[in-house]
Amino acid sequence: MLKGGLQQVDKVIRSNGKPVYIERKTNPSKSDPDSSPAEKLSRFLEETRIISGTINPKEHFAITQINEDRNGITHLKTIQRYKEIDIYGSEATFHLSAQKERFTGLFHNIENEINTVPVISSASAITTGNLSMSLKCTLALRIMQEYI
Repeated sequence: MLKGGLQQVDKVIRSNGKPVYIERKTNPSKSDPDSSPAEKLSRFLEETRIISGTINPKEHFAITQINEDRNGITHLKTIQRYKEIDIYGSEATFHLSAQKERFTGLFHNIENEINTVPVISSASAITTGNLSMSLKCTLALRIMQEYI
């Protein structure tokens, strides 16, 4: 048993020093049967924040899909966010059963502030995109004319 914050965890697997798998038994005394799967995920992330190193984990994860398999295990697919922007490649899954809670995925803890304000204007981006497409279409037409 490892201390994971407010509750102990049974198993942690790390890759390059970072947790990629956290498992613990469901605690019936803390688990409100009326809690939604999203609330259970939020509680799990908060109670294992010392292991994950995530500050305010509730603010950093968004649920993208929830489904239940034929074994009664609920799977919550998540994506981690930074300043309300999805972090590419940060998909993770929380598996919830009557006996265990498991989180599989990498925690992305951003230590240095990242500027999320675009450095080019929308108009400039559209102009660049149009120019690029125009050049590609012109090139494609020239290639096709050679074969006609």
